[in-house]
Amino acid sequence: LSIAGLIKHMAFVEERYSRIHLQGLAPGPPWDAVDWSVDREWDWRSAVDDEPDERLALWYDAVARAKAVRAGVDPAAPAALTTDDG
Repeated sequence: LSIAGLIKHMAFVEERYSRIHLQGLAPGPPWDAVDWSVDREWDWRSAVDDEPDERLALWYDAVARAKAVRAGVDPAAPAALTTDDG
């Protein structure tokens, strides 16, 4: 258990609920390349290999997409991922 793993895991949680559950879409990168049946802890385990900025960007992007979905905006539209709250 690490902060790095927690950040990456929370990025996956945001992605899973907004993209998979709410939109009914397949997971996007990097989640789509993981064989979850073989490595159910991939998000936690692989986080130590990520650069900190890369890991935070993964989480911020997932949160922005989730907010867009909940607001009823197409998260694929570039303007949907801009926020006033940083």
